[in-house]
Amino acid sequence: MDTNQELLLKRSEVRLLVEASAVEPALHSPLAGLMQIPASGTTPALPDDSWKKILGILAAPAQEVRVIVPTPELSSVRLFYRSANFTDDFIGCWLEEDQLRLSRGWNAASILNTVASSLWSISPVEASPFTAELSPAALAAWAAAVDTLRALLFASLLKRATRIELDLTLEDIREQFQYGFECEDARWLVTLLRALAPAGFGLEGGSVEEGATSLEKAGLLTAGASGHWQPTPQLQQFAAHLKNPLPACSIISSFFGDKDCSSYNRYTSVVRGDGPLWVIDFAGLAESRPRAQLDSVTGADLLKRLGELLNQTPPPESLKASTAPAPNGRPSKPPTEKEISCRSCGALLSQGDAFCNLCGTAVAPQPSPSTPTCPECQAILRPGAAFCSSCGASLTGSEEVEPPPKSKKDRSHLFLGKAKEHKKAEKQKKVVANKASQPVKKEKGRKKLLLFMGFLVIVAVGLVLGADILELIEDLLGDLF
Repeated sequence: MDTNQELLLKRSEVRLLVEASAVEPALHSPLAGLMQIPASGTTPALPDDSWKKILGILAAPAQEVRVIVPTPELSSVRLFYRSANFTDDFIGCWLEEDQLRLSRGWNAASILNTVASSLWSISPVEASPFTAELSPAALAAWAAAVDTLRALLFASLLKRATRIELDLTLEDIREQFQYGFECEDARWLVTLLRALAPAGFGLEGGSVEEGATSLEKAGLLTAGASGHWQPTPQLQQFAAHLKNPLPACSIISSFFGDKDCSSYNRYTSVVRGDGPLWVIDFAGLAESRPRAQLDSVTGADLLKRLGELLNQTPPPESLKASTAPAPNGRPSKPPTEKEISCRSCGALLSQGDAFCNLCGTAVAPQPSPSTPTCPECQAILRPGAAFCSSCGASLTGSEEVEPPPKSKKDRSHLFLGKAKEHKKAEKQKKVVANKASQPVKKEKGRKKLLLFMGFLVIVAVGLVLGADILELIEDLLGDLF
């Protein structure tokens, strides 16, 4: 983009510039969170008066388009805003390290080009006919079941096993789901959905049993005996195509009333992987009936669908008034107990957000009241854990802790990290055992060698002297064997 179309501001300069421009950021403004950062330095000069108009639009935008592109370590978040004249261009506004980047001249096509550049890094594959409407519990179980199959596949490759036992239990699915919420590696589908799904969708609230039953109705799992489940060919295809689900992205189009938050929005996520393009349309949040429509599309259909999403205008009745902002430029209400601040940029976040809306920093999952947490660092703990996996604090008050008993079907070794540790530990045990047994083996060998040499000496003497030494030979053989 042309440099005269961009403006870089330090975080500490944003408040000075907003106050000098006499604009009042609304609750949904991207500038509202930055107004909490203390101002420093002098007010920066704007290149021309058109940027004052841009600040006014950003203070009370009518539409926000959020593009989230997860990576293994950090999500890239790009925010675009425009006024109530929905034919105007979008304004780009996002954080880059310690600076706020503002850019103008964006339209639907240029925004989609940033998405296509990542999704089209692999040649498109023909769309799949499979489609399903999934509840939050079913979507969570789908992601965890796919990750479980992938873990089995990776473990078989590590162990050079030619056959895999495709047998899943609720414990396997639950464990993979918990791993996905504890880590920040978006190469695993559960963690990726944390970044892609809208806050408040309830991905973590459903039960595994309910989700598995829904997957059976959708034709992805087959119930077996004693709580065991068999993946159908379609679920196996998901695991094969999503060995690495990246690249992926979410595009969220939200509309607002006059300086007021609105509940009307469109939320679409795309998962690329190595197979077809999978689209997840999230809906029903406003009606308290959240659901996700999962289907596959071609590249051309995807661009058409996303283009319609960006160019769509809201119905007038969807823009409802709420509380106007305070005249001092700050939000008219303090953060509620459900809101938290980003640890990197300080922007306000809502409970359930996986990544900061401004800078993309990962947000640690917020535990529910019944979730066990570490008394030292407040990290979420696994059931039965003796030590915190984040800070290493002992959870029993003693360093000498017996490990929890293993279940009859312990599959913890199937995860690559634990498999490597297990292999290394076993190798170390063999080395120690060999070293300990070497002196004993040497002593036994020395004794056998001496007895054998003595036997040869007696035979030689008997041959020379012609004496009858059969009794001596029998006694010696008895001692030797």
